[in-house]
Amino acid sequence: MALVFIHGIGNRDPGEFDGVTKLRDGLFKKHLLPAIYRDPDAVSIFSPHWGVHGGKLRWNHASLPYSTREPLSAGDDDLWGIAAAAAPLDVQPQAVLVAIARSSVRNAIDLLFTCADLRDREPDEISELVDVAIQLDAYCRNQETDRPSGPEKVRHPWLVDCDDDEDFVDLLLREAVPVGEPGADEAMGGKGVGGLAGKILRGTPERVQTALAATAARGVRRLFSERVSLLLGDVFAYLKEPDQIRGVVVAGIRDAIDDTPPGDQLVVVSHSMGGNIVYDILSNSPELHVDVLITVGSQVGLFAELGMFSSIGSASTESAKVPRLTNVDRWINVMDDNDILGYHAVPIFDGVQDYYYPTREVWAHSAYFRQPNFHARLAERISECSS
Repeated sequence: MALVFIHGIGNRDPGEFDGVTKLRDGLFKKHLLPAIYRDPDAVSIFSPHWGVHGGKLRWNHASLPYSTREPLSAGDDDLWGIAAAAAPLDVQPQAVLVAIARSSVRNAIDLLFTCADLRDREPDEISELVDVAIQLDAYCRNQETDRPSGPEKVRHPWLVDCDDDEDFVDLLLREAVPVGEPGADEAMGGKGVGGLAGKILRGTPERVQTALAATAARGVRRLFSERVSLLLGDVFAYLKEPDQIRGVVVAGIRDAIDDTPPGDQLVVVSHSMGGNIVYDILSNSPELHVDVLITVGSQVGLFAELGMFSSIGSASTESAKVPRLTNVDRWINVMDDNDILGYHAVPIFDGVQDYYYPTREVWAHSAYFRQPNFHARLAERISECSS
């Protein structure tokens, strides 16, 4: 039993995102894997790292209209862009989460986890953070069941008492994490309700404020220009010399197949450019069988329309859909409405379902797999398809 995760753009050093990877895999084990496997704890997760063969900027972004880069720390360029995109224009930096929560507490929780500092975290810290994510999802479900309609301040009356993001995090944890549950014990090293996870999450408002200040100093164009440069670099690198990248990903898939006993399912989850790579591989390697393929925030539909897959050929005016992959039993394509790098697949391919993750937040593309509610909804979708 195995799951393979194929990452997206800009992942050069696998150690740089170690905390994010651990959180992602922990949420997979609590949500997606139980929706597919009877024994999710027995499932191995493979993460072939192709980013070392991605596009290399010879002069380190020198072609962009600025000359210096002052990173907060490893991996924080993403945080800058996410915080800049998330913050409403008329809201103070110390009340970004509160402003989002008044429209959607779930979206605020997703942003809270997306911006949390996961660097150099111990396994028990990540494990407790996953437990708290599960409790927050259960809390939201209960509130939605009790109050299925109406504004968030009716569903969550404590929002009225929130003046800033620190209040939001504290009151959210007190409402959602019962005393005595994992993550609630003050003796575990945290500060009040939330334990270790609470300590991590309570540090997030300050990170958001710092990111917004850095964004004001650097300018938004710097942030997003670099992400676009990495995307274009990885696309061009793959089109120019695909064999190295394919080799890494194929090796990971074959290792997962070897780890999957007959009768058990193999799941492949891919993000962004990873979806294009895995489609290219599977459409040219019919011997590689995948039970469930999930593409998230991917450009597979766009690549197909442009004739960039050898299995499809050059773009034409024909309206017939691309035949389904015979070696993939189920394919789900996920996108957020506001993900500018996520494209439809259903109008192009047979044998796929498009699924919307409706945060409608412009920071969607970089954040999918850090968001607890994304994992919960993805598992629900897989369960629906299985029933």
